[in-house]
Amino acid sequence: MSRCSLLLAAASLALSHAAEPAVKPGDLARIAPTPPEKAISTFKLRPGVKIELVAAEPLVVDPIAISFDENNQLFVVEMRDYSERAHERLGRIRLLKDTNNDGRMDESFIFAEDLAWPTGVIAYGGGVFVIATPDILFLKDTDGDHRADVRRVVLTGLGVHGQPLNVQQLANSLAWSLDNRIHVATGGNGGLIKRPNDSAEPLNVRVHDFSFDPHTFETRLETGGGQYGASFDDWGRKFLCNNSSHIRQVIYEQRDIPPSAQMSLGAPVVAIANDGPAAPVFRASQEEPWRVLRTQWRVAGLVPGPIEGGGRASGYFTSATGLAVYRGQALGAAFEGDVFVADCGSNLIHRKKLRPAGVEFAAERADDEKTSEFLASTDTWFRPVQLANGPDGALYVVDMYREIIEHPWSIPKVIKDNVDLNSGNTMGRIYRVTAVNTPEIKLVNLSKSSTRELAAHLGDPNGWTRDTAARVLYERQDRSAAEALKEVPLEPVARIHRLGVLAGLKALRPNDILVGLRDQDARVREHALRMLAGVTWSAAEQVELAAALERLAQDPVARVPHELLLAVTRKPLLEFWPVVTRALAQSDDSWIRNAGIAAIHSILQQHTPELSGPPYTPWLFQEYLRALGANGSKEQVETAKTVMIKLTATERDLALSGLAALLSHKQTRDNIASQLASARLYQKLLQDSVEMLAAEEPADLAVLRNAVAIVATAKAERAVPSLAGALRSRIPAPVQEAAIQELLAKDRNRGAELILQRWPQLTPTLRSVALDRFIAVPDLHPKLEKALAEGAIHVSEFTASNREALRKQQAPSAASIVSKYLKPADGALSRQQVVQKFTPALALKGDPEKGKGTFHQRRAACHKYKGEGQEVGPDLQSVKSNGSEYLLVHFIDPNRELSSRFIAYDLELRSGEAHTGIIVDENSDSLSIRDASGRTHKFAREFVHNLNATGKSLMPEGLEEGLSSEDVADLLAYLRN
Repeated sequence: MSRCSLLLAAASLALSHAAEPAVKPGDLARIAPTPPEKAISTFKLRPGVKIELVAAEPLVVDPIAISFDENNQLFVVEMRDYSERAHERLGRIRLLKDTNNDGRMDESFIFAEDLAWPTGVIAYGGGVFVIATPDILFLKDTDGDHRADVRRVVLTGLGVHGQPLNVQQLANSLAWSLDNRIHVATGGNGGLIKRPNDSAEPLNVRVHDFSFDPHTFETRLETGGGQYGASFDDWGRKFLCNNSSHIRQVIYEQRDIPPSAQMSLGAPVVAIANDGPAAPVFRASQEEPWRVLRTQWRVAGLVPGPIEGGGRASGYFTSATGLAVYRGQALGAAFEGDVFVADCGSNLIHRKKLRPAGVEFAAERADDEKTSEFLASTDTWFRPVQLANGPDGALYVVDMYREIIEHPWSIPKVIKDNVDLNSGNTMGRIYRVTAVNTPEIKLVNLSKSSTRELAAHLGDPNGWTRDTAARVLYERQDRSAAEALKEVPLEPVARIHRLGVLAGLKALRPNDILVGLRDQDARVREHALRMLAGVTWSAAEQVELAAALERLAQDPVARVPHELLLAVTRKPLLEFWPVVTRALAQSDDSWIRNAGIAAIHSILQQHTPELSGPPYTPWLFQEYLRALGANGSKEQVETAKTVMIKLTATERDLALSGLAALLSHKQTRDNIASQLASARLYQKLLQDSVEMLAAEEPADLAVLRNAVAIVATAKAERAVPSLAGALRSRIPAPVQEAAIQELLAKDRNRGAELILQRWPQLTPTLRSVALDRFIAVPDLHPKLEKALAEGAIHVSEFTASNREALRKQQAPSAASIVSKYLKPADGALSRQQVVQKFTPALALKGDPEKGKGTFHQRRAACHKYKGEGQEVGPDLQSVKSNGSEYLLVHFIDPNRELSSRFIAYDLELRSGEAHTGIIVDENSDSLSIRDASGRTHKFAREFVHNLNATGKSLMPEGLEEGLSSEDVADLLAYLRN
């Protein structure tokens, strides 16, 4: 019998008998642990590499994070209360010492205890900072007894968004970086971070990471969003991981970039693995019997949960943790800069090499590890949860060593009652990995080094040594270090650290940055660009800076002009306008194009009055703007129009988008003439835009989008007819969508009437856009109900998202529509019964081409796949390796296993307007949510009346309505293809 036939038989049996699953003798056979003295024999390593035991029980138990201090002492977080015993406060910080320098710890001290779910540690100031949600503590031993007698809460507020707290979404990965700050990966529980007893507004980190100054405890947002594991490379670039997206790159730091400019930049974090986010892995251990049983039950529909790997319990990333960029020597030069990722569920450590691919990196397996792992253990108890660089140049592996590492929420109760989630909480190991023949590296006690010696260590080949030397220099705040830094060695990494240390000592000067901008190494030039805003520039220095930036605009290394344009976006000086245009002229890279548009937006927003003529206009379009000024002659106007026709769509977009974005802002709309250098310029652009929307032969998409934005700035009597006229088949759908939005914003009632008049000509997608707005605004419900009653709109046009949004509405008008026109929610079948109803689709072959159409109709609004669709649910590229059964369950029952990142929130404005979406950005002043159609809405907090988590995703139930098993088989074939 085939596998699919077995699945069908199991599903039918489950449906007919509906029996509670039972554990039979032998189903949950235990696998014995391996004693520490035999642990090394369980490892399978790539050739030329060895692993050594550094510490094991009883010296250490349940380790999940480590940090070496400047004396080469090792601090360890012991999370003995994982996974369900936080209330018992069993967590500890352990101090380990190697007294005879043989590489094996031989002394162990309980440095601090009585901690609930501790997750991170970093050495600083003779003590350590520790994460113990909701607090970040500073612990220090001042009397030499190896036990902390200082215990102070320095920051608090972690995890306030998570109720209850998710043990696998706690803050973690404390890390020192080039900016002299301690960085924190916030995890999915988020937080409102503040100093104790501080009345200032807390820092909201719901969808961000954050960092703090260890001197002042000032906090700031950082781009992030990983789950457990964050690491910086030698050049300050940040990499993250989630359990099923094993390596992600932070492309740019959102901080200090205006929100309007961010809209054009693209997602700040991207998955970069060539083999996909949930890539295949090759475990050496057997599958745990309980995990196999759970998968069988899920396939049979006996318990809820995703069906893993097409009925496989393993073989792909499910538990990526502890990502680290290797920055040492002991493994050898071939491994420097590689990224190592632990998969604690599969008992292995995976390696990726980073290859520059423009602004992004491509992460790919090494040629000799295509079907194997860097390190894998046959021991199912081996649970690597963090990786770290050590003072000896080795890669350190933190092994929690547990029988079960799984999140307790995802284990069926009947299994959970028959296993021991605490099994192994008296065990734990720490290993070091090096090359087989690595020479011994002499350890340096940096606490005893002079300032001059510390400065020299900034050029050390070992990344841990460089970081620690920089940290100690920052701690000491010895201003004489600035002089010592002049003698820093010539290595590029030393030159980068020099800039950071000078900044930390408040001794960084413009000339230091100018020297960095001229550096022969592109990575130093890139880093120097990040530091432009950190100093004050005189007029003469600013001229020199502009000249240096013009040279960098033509830099052949894509990350340099990209970072340049981000720097201009943050510091939008008029003198930098030629820099932007030159950078854009040199590259077709989409990241650079997007950053260029952001820079143009930023400059235009700050310097509109000065931009009436050259040289502050992009490319050939400067002639067009000049001709439209007060002194433009007829000949100039004609010449400019000729030039305009010759521009590419991208060039027109660059030229118009900045001004269009400017005109879209309320303060500009209120008094447009005074905001622009020339009212004639505005009137001409407005007239051109009206004509573009009415033209028989439509212009390019980018130009039309900007035309809609410009027309929307006019008074209603002129804007409304023009916007309504754009609702015709020859106009691209995205432009019509923008016109619908602007119509309803400009004149709600008249706009709605004109949209309904043109309803027969609107595509299903555009009707969905309009329905979203009609449903969100209670004032429009009477018009919607009238259209339903008259048959102008048919109830079948309501998507599952539309129906769910209407049912959530509190307005009586919404209840009236639901009672008259919508069926009761959920129907007669449960989600599990619907899954079983469509199980026959798993046995059908399916046509991917037909499935593509179904995806765009039913799922593209919620998921991104192959670059298409919206990101309001998980990227399907990251889960497709889980197999057809998983995808089927995810399609029909999207709320069965929901990531906190994709929990939907109901937001109600004071005006009564309602929205539902996932939170994508949040601070003390505003809140941004992305709705089911992928549109992002930003609201000032003063206008928000209520915000509530739904506990569900934006992916509605009922998307299978009207589909046959053959249709579902086609969809699954497309997603697998």
